Amino acid sequence: MQGGQISLQSLVTEGSTFSFELLFPITNKSLSENLSPLSGIMNTEKLKGVKILLAEDNLFNQKVVIKILERYGIELCVVCTGKEAIEQLENDNFDLILMDLHMPEMDG
Repeated sequence: MQGGQISLQSLVTEGSTFSFELLFPITNKSLSENLSPLSGIMNTEKLKGVKILLAEDNLFNQKVVIKILERYGIELCVVCTGKEAIEQLENDNFDLILMDLHMPEMDG
């Protein structure tokens, strides 16, 4: 629907690489005006109250994800390491986990 591509490369005993490419038009709108990607394709009211655990060590990436998801009423818990993510999972339940692959202490 976005005009992009999805690909997969997999090697036995080495793992798999998933990638995707989306094409976006160049615009003069500010970042905050472009942070509404879901509103045109789904009923975003269904996202209110969804609990997401974000495991991301990069502060900039954290801020971008928080800015996007909080506007939909999503409950967000942010941790900086895989170890913190495991600890959080022992204490709470989440509907979705977004996890960086390369983090300190324990990777995603």
